[in-house]
Parts: sequence; structure tokens; C-alpha cells
Amino acid sequence: GVDGDRAGMVIHGRDYATISLVRSDGKLRLVQTICKGADKGLGERVVEEKNITPKEWMWLRVEIVEGAKCRFFYSLNGKRWEPLWEEFTAKEGVWIGAKWGLFAVTSGKKNDHGRMDIDWVRVE
Repeated sequence: GVDGDRAGMVIHGRDYATISLVRSDGKLRLVQTICKGADKGLGERVVEEKNITPKEWMWLRVEIVEGAKCRFFYSLNGKRWEPLWEEFTAKEGVWIGAKWGLFAVTSGKKNDHGRMDIDWVRVE
């Protein structure tokens, strides 16, 4: 990939939050963003970011509890989970409730960047 490539998980509706890996200066950074008022065109803010070095795989998780409270987690081995920095309250979308998704985007000029390999997804 190229600098600016970004891939991860999102909870979105009128507001959204992401956990993503972002390539910057040839290295990977784990980044959490939140955008309150996305439906009004407001921009996202970076909650926190840190350098990270996944060996081969990286696991991402979101836990949603009563009140639509969401917290993202990540793991480098699939066993030890680290919570991300800020809880997020999901809000409905325009016609339906909040949605969960995966994304891969690029800031490169070619359309052959910004990919993510996914081995499995589990919903409980």
C-alpha cells in the first residue's frame, strides 16, 4: 500500500466511529475516529492513534451494550484484547438504525490500492 491507505471497521448512522489501520510514513498506525453530526457534514476527529506492528494478522472487535454504547477493541494474537480510548454512542441512520461495516480506502491516485483481506466475521 501507499501512505494514506486506511482499512478498518465502522459503526455509522447520523454519527459514526471507526477503528482503522492507517499507513503513514511507511508504517502502520492504529487510529480511532469519531464524527458527531456526519449527517450535517461535520468532520471526524481523531480520538487517539498509536504506532502498531501486527505480525501477520490483526483482530478487530466492537462490543455494543444497552443504550447503543459501543467500544472498539483490537488484538495482535486473537487472545489478549485491548480496548480503544473512547466509547461511542451509535445513532440511527436516515431510514434505518445504525449499521456496522468494514472499509478500505486509499488516498493514492491509482484505484488498485486500499484493500483489506478478511479471514472471517462473527456476530454474537
